Amino acid sequence: ARVYYGYKADADYSKERLLIKVTYYKTKADALKGGNDGVDPLGKFVRVEYTSNNPEDANKQPDKWALRPTWWFGVPNGLKADTISQIRLVRNERGTQEASSPATPGAKKLKDASRKGYVVASDHTYNNIDQWKHSVSRDYYSGSDKTIDGKGWQRMVGITKNEKDYDNSGNTKGQWNIYKDSSANGLQGIFADWESAGQRYYEMSYVAEMTDDAWKQRDQKPLLFVAGIYRGVGKWRYAAGTTMHAPKIADNLELKYPKPTPVKNLDSLDENEQKAVKTAINDANKSNDKDHPNLFDQLLAKDGISVDTKGNATITFTDGTK
Repeated sequence: ARVYYGYKADADYSKERLLIKVTYYKTKADALKGGNDGVDPLGKFVRVEYTSNNPEDANKQPDKWALRPTWWFGVPNGLKADTISQIRLVRNERGTQEASSPATPGAKKLKDASRKGYVVASDHTYNNIDQWKHSVSRDYYSGSDKTIDGKGWQRMVGITKNEKDYDNSGNTKGQWNIYKDSSANGLQGIFADWESAGQRYYEMSYVAEMTDDAWKQRDQKPLLFVAGIYRGVGKWRYAAGTTMHAPKIADNLELKYPKPTPVKNLDSLDENEQKAVKTAINDANKSNDKDHPNLFDQLLAKDGISVDTKGNATITFTDGTK
């Protein structure tokens, strides 16, 4: 599910220019590397990629923003803050490699950006949140220091008590409540990048590990991502949010069939025979190493194997899927 909000109810602007992509990986190393290697629908590590002001429609161009807009990117509660790494911000500016190349002999040429007619003006990677914050133009707002509501939701989105800063003509104000809910997987933090005027688009990404709750209860506790643009002059605000339901466990965890369990009557298993079938299913799928549980061990719900009197087995996982 995706939601959008725009200055003077122009939600389509947010839909076109605030893009969010999340990919699940088996290991942190795979997530840091990116690409298709190591992609795993049941992976615990995510690579989050935000693209701002770069319309997918090739006939449209990134807008030229005057004055000093702030581009911001969210971090949901379902990610472990202390695992956030490889925070990367790429600033792509209108121009060509030739026109942007310095006249000084031996000076480094700017690279072509992913969009034709643009060059990479800067490309920086930060190892953690503290490194990101070491700048007058970048900040990180989090619930832990009580700034996410004031500097985040009130300033960036305009959701204030006086209700004067949010244009609710499209009746969209209530859609942000779930993203604000700290008891669920609403935002725990916001990366903010205060930029100068210019015609640019931005690619921001980071890697993180999911919490156990978000990983195991992926359907009940989806990851909620939000990104936006805020400019103080004129109080222009745009925001986009997406509810990221991770792939269902039952659809992606391959189970092994146990050897047949002998029973007296296939149409009427007694209690001991039912228990024997449950044990056989568990033994066929569990890890043989107690110190290294496998996905079946970790994602099987409590009392997740049930067998009826006709021998039909149902396996329930931590996300409620069967």
